[in-house]
Amino acid sequence: MLTSFLTPFFVATVVLVPRPGSDAIPKKKVIVEQASIDEEESLDIVLRPQDSKAEAKRKTKSNKKKHKLQRTAQNREINTIETEPLLQRVEKKYKTGFVKVKLEKEVTQAILETTKTYKGQMALGPSGLLKMDIETPQKSSLVVDGKNIWVIDYPVDEARNKVQILHAKVQKKKGNQAFLGDLLSGSGLLKNFKVESQAEKKDETTYRLVPNKKDSDIQRIELNVATHDELITSLSYWDQMGNKTELRFSKQEFEDKTPENYFQYQPPAGADITEM
Repeated sequence: MLTSFLTPFFVATVVLVPRPGSDAIPKKKVIVEQASIDEEESLDIVLRPQDSKAEAKRKTKSNKKKHKLQRTAQNREINTIETEPLLQRVEKKYKTGFVKVKLEKEVTQAILETTKTYKGQMALGPSGLLKMDIETPQKSSLVVDGKNIWVIDYPVDEARNKVQILHAKVQKKKGNQAFLGDLLSGSGLLKNFKVESQAEKKDETTYRLVPNKKDSDIQRIELNVATHDELITSLSYWDQMGNKTELRFSKQEFEDKTPENYFQYQPPAGADITEM
């Protein structure tokens, strides 16, 4: 029986002969697994039986499954090494000090199919402190001081009309009023949401996140981060009604200490206050 094999250095043909005491060579096909030439120029060959079609198919299927598991493990490792640390650093930057940003807010009502744009500034402090002052198109403020949520609507003519105020306790967290401060500087993003996907484009990374709890008021978040300075450039979120709120940040300032009484609010005398 003849069998041939090819190595990077030579081609050889091997003659197979029966073992002593055997009348015939086994009919099962064999393949060369290893071949080498030693110092005395003797040819050493390692043969192994060739797999049947069924066995080869089984091994191919097993190898594909093994490679798929390896790729899955590698993807998980990438998420751990690359994705989460970046978000953790960004989250820490907005949680540990005082942050003030120029703000453009765009709110889209799904049912009414209307979009309104607001401009102003926003400040964040540790433990969920938040103050948002809208200047246009109409003056209003949102203050979260750690215990209370204040929503203040200023009339066009403050001399003739009273300030309209909504008030709620933070622990109730009704609506989305306390959401933003709690998300960026309170209990945190990665504690309450998980990364569903990410996409990188030029110097910006976009993260899509979903809540860990199905009954969350916020159904989805899209976060854009500038990778060169690790700053949030925009944050969008969708509530249970499909309404979208997009916040675009610019001129961001960071300080180690929070200005005294910055997040405190005292309603003016005679103001109309509605409890939420």
